[in-house]
Amino acid sequence: MVVLAFSTVTQVVLWNRSVLSESVSLSLIATLYACIILLSRSPSWPKVIAVVATAMAMASVRDSLIWTVGALSVFCGIYAVVVAKKDPGVGIFAAVLAVSLVMVAGLASWGVQYSKREVVSVVSVLEVRVFPYPQRVAWFASHGMPEATAVDRLAQRTKPSRPSQTKVVSISESDPAFGKLVVWEQEAGPSTYARWIVSHPTYLLTEPLVRPQRSLNNANGSVMVYAAANRVDSPFSSVLWPSWWWLLPMALVALASSVISGVWRSRTWGIVVVLTMIGVVEIIVSWNADGQEAARHTIEGVLEVRLGALLLFLIGVFSIREHLAGAAGRLTSPTRRLDPSGGGEEVRE
Repeated sequence: MVVLAFSTVTQVVLWNRSVLSESVSLSLIATLYACIILLSRSPSWPKVIAVVATAMAMASVRDSLIWTVGALSVFCGIYAVVVAKKDPGVGIFAAVLAVSLVMVAGLASWGVQYSKREVVSVVSVLEVRVFPYPQRVAWFASHGMPEATAVDRLAQRTKPSRPSQTKVVSISESDPAFGKLVVWEQEAGPSTYARWIVSHPTYLLTEPLVRPQRSLNNANGSVMVYAAANRVDSPFSSVLWPSWWWLLPMALVALASSVISGVWRSRTWGIVVVLTMIGVVEIIVSWNADGQEAARHTIEGVLEVRLGALLLFLIGVFSIREHLAGAAGRLTSPTRRLDPSGGGEEVRE
C-alpha cells in the first residue's frame, strides 16, 4: 500500500500531462524493480525474460537509462561469479541475465552513436560548462577544438540572463566565424568531452555542486515547474517524497533494522541496495551528460534512489517486527522437560 501511495505523489504523476518520455520511463523503472525483486526471491527463466524485456524497453525509451541497464549487468556478472560455487543454479540465472543486459546496453549504445543523438546534449554542455571558462576552452583547444579565440571573445561579451543564473555562451550554426567549430562539435565534440571527464575525474562530482548551477532552462532545480498550475496534489507527497536530508535517517533506520533482523543477508535486500546505488550513478551521469533541464533529466535516477530507500526502509521495519515477534514468542512459549519421577512423561512449565 505504501508503494502504491508513492506512485501517486505529485513529483511522479506530474509527467503524465507532458508529451515526454518521463512518464513511461518512471513506470518502466517501477516495473524493473518489481521484476528483479521477484526474480531475487525465486529465480526462474520467465522472470529473467521479464527483467530483460523491461530493460530493453527502458533503454529504448530514454538514452540515460542505458547506464542503469549497463550498471545492472555489471552487478549481475559479479554476482554470478561470486555465487557460482555456492549455488550453481542461481549463478547460471545471474550469468545469463548479465550477458543479456550487456547485449541490450550495447545495442542501445550503438543506436545512440549511429544516430548521433548525444551531440545535442554535449553541445549544451559546452555552452554552459566549457565556453564561459577560458581555462576549459584552452584545454579543449589543445585537444583539437577550433575557434577558441572567437569563443573567448564571445564569452567576454555574454552576460548571464539573471544574476542568479549561470552564463550560457551559445554558438550560432549560421555564423561563418564558427563554421569549423560547428563541424567539430558534430564529429569530435562527444569524444573530446569524454576525454575531459576521464582526465578530470573529480569533475563528475564537483560540477553539480557549483552555484549558480551550471545548467540552463533548469527552473532553479525544481521539477514542479513542469506540473499543471490547476493540479490537485497528492496528500502523500510531503511524506513519501520528502526533502533530501530525510533520506539519511531513513537509510540509517533501514540499515540498523536489517542488521538486527539479519535480513541484510537476503538477495532481495541486496538487489534493492544495488538498484539504489545505481540510481546515484544515474543521477551523476544524467546531470553531466546534458547542459540543460538537469532537474528533469535526472528524475529517473532520483526516483530510483527514493524508491530504493523507501523499499529498504519498509523491508527493514517489517523484518524487525517479525524478528521481535519471534523473539517474544520464544520467551513466552512453555518449555518441556521429563517427569523427574522417571515415568518418561513430559511436564509443561
